[in-house]
Amino acid sequence: DPTPALPESDVAGSAAPAAGSLGVSNHGSQHKPDDSKDRLPDPVPTLVTNTIEADSALIDTRGGRIKAGLFEIAIPEGALDTPVMISVSDLSGMTGRIECELLPHGLHFNVPVELTVKLPDSVNPDQLTLFWIMNEGSLFEIWAPMPTRVESGGGKIIAELTHFSRYAPEKIPYAIKRY
Repeated sequence: DPTPALPESDVAGSAAPAAGSLGVSNHGSQHKPDDSKDRLPDPVPTLVTNTIEADSALIDTRGGRIKAGLFEIAIPEGALDTPVMISVSDLSGMTGRIECELLPHGLHFNVPVELTVKLPDSVNPDQLTLFWIMNEGSLFEIWAPMPTRVESGGGKIIAELTHFSRYAPEKIPYAIKRY
């Protein structure tokens, strides 16, 4: 059952960049220029519960699914050449924003896999884009947007991945108002 969202002022977390560009965040600080077209998007907030929901499974060439918290990864047949231990961690309870980590980092797939994010009822999926961290562990994390679609019926966003990293849906206010 998803955790209710909090106002942004009650949430910790770093910001991600606007779609179509790369942005840099300094673990929690964010730069918001006066020009709204260059403004960084807003994280999707959630309660901090100091918990991580995680699940792992050995996935082979036949593919499989793993779900943890708000996140589910679907690995199709042929995506892997050999069996790999795959982990999905919903970090939302630790970071104060809807966020997950998929392991092992750097794992690349022969065909794209799907990451599905089940959103709280209070969040409009039409206003979100999924972002990933390009340089995990760096002082200044670079978040990059990726193509994201809304599942018909709403409540979920889906992105195709070719590798694993950390992922978070972000609101892009200026894009919502402009388009």
